[in-house]
Amino acid sequence: MAAFSSRGSLHLANTYIEQDYLKVLGKGDKERILPFGSTTKKALLRYIHTFRPEPIHEGVEQLILATDGSPLTYSGLAQAIKRLGKRTGVPRLHSHLFGHAFAVT
Repeated sequence: MAAFSSRGSLHLANTYIEQDYLKVLGKGDKERILPFGSTTKKALLRYIHTFRPEPIHEGVEQLILATDGSPLTYSGLAQAIKRLGKRTGVPRLHSHLFGHAFAVT
């Protein structure tokens, strides 16, 4: 499991776009397979090939990067979700709401 550096980090090496799934570590360091559909596949490909910045240095393997090429932090993600909530008229949008919207078996 060398491709996982910490819980919650999604690396390019664990992004299986052609097979339509991601591998992540969940609670208790349990490896989870997350299948996705065609809309997510298109969005991932667009992000990787068009919007993903160059990594700040060679050792950065995370899929999602901040605009400076460093790995996106939890705080950075929380701020982005908060901005998204304001733009879409969902005033109390935060990352934990996403967890309540999806079931994990």
